Amino acid sequence: MLRFVENQRIMKAQLFFTLILMLLSSVAFCQGRVQSTQKVISPFEEARKDTIQIRELVISGNDTIVKKRDSLIQVESNPIDKWSKVNSVSIYGGGSLLGLVTAEENIEDASSPSGSLGLNFSTQRITCDLFFSYNAKQEIDMNSLAAFGSALMNPNLGGQSLTFKTTAKVGRFYGVNGSLLVADNIWKLDEEEKIDASPLVARVGFYIRPFQFNLADNEVDVSFDAHYTHRSILGDFNNAEQSIAGTKIVPRGYNGGDFSVNAYMNAVKVYAQFSVNSTRGFIIPGFSGTQVLFGIEVTGDVIKLE
Repeated sequence: MLRFVENQRIMKAQLFFTLILMLLSSVAFCQGRVQSTQKVISPFEEARKDTIQIRELVISGNDTIVKKRDSLIQVESNPIDKWSKVNSVSIYGGGSLLGLVTAEENIEDASSPSGSLGLNFSTQRITCDLFFSYNAKQEIDMNSLAAFGSALMNPNLGGQSLTFKTTAKVGRFYGVNGSLLVADNIWKLDEEEKIDASPLVARVGFYIRPFQFNLADNEVDVSFDAHYTHRSILGDFNNAEQSIAGTKIVPRGYNGGDFSVNAYMNAVKVYAQFSVNSTRGFIIPGFSGTQVLFGIEVTGDVIKLE
């Protein structure tokens, strides 16, 4: 009996030691697997692991850095920057030739060349131009209603003018635009009377640029514009009642609309403008009703900062 109990104790001890050896072997095997697994980690995975740890450290351990990163993200994705952040500023020079197509044969100087010097600044969405135009002809013979109508349609017949234009790109192919032109002319009403006159033309409307195409390795851009217009004569001419060729000039302001087709190729712009003007029963040859104005403009940058 004692021998049987002793044999059981010996068997239990052998079994215990066997289990201990198996456990130690398993631990050693697992440690070897872990070490071998760590050795085969690629540099990319290690770098990715470090990056994740750094990101966690930034997020959890440094609130200041987190705030800076968030502010940078907001600046890059802020839509207001597309409208307000100026991307380029340029000073440019150019010239234009305008012509009025009319059935009135007695309209003189309906066409007139002028030079200009302008300032342009633009954002991703908004483009603004402020330019000064000069015509060498200082006096305009205002001896007929037809000449008056021509001056309303094309104020740059003589003297100088200041123009502000702006365009806001709303979508990829369309937007809104407007302009304000104020000219400074000397009108010769008769042989003895000369008077300062300042024609004004204001426009507001929208544009569509539906397509572009290449012509002889040059990119051509075509746009269609529609505007509400207001025309009037300021200066000394507006301060008192005036007559041209024996006809009293009434009223002083004229509203209407125009539609233009514009083609841009490099620095050249060619356009045709169809205008409909209301004179409230006062017929002005070359201005009342529907008129056509065509023109060519050439511009080139003198200084450009981006």
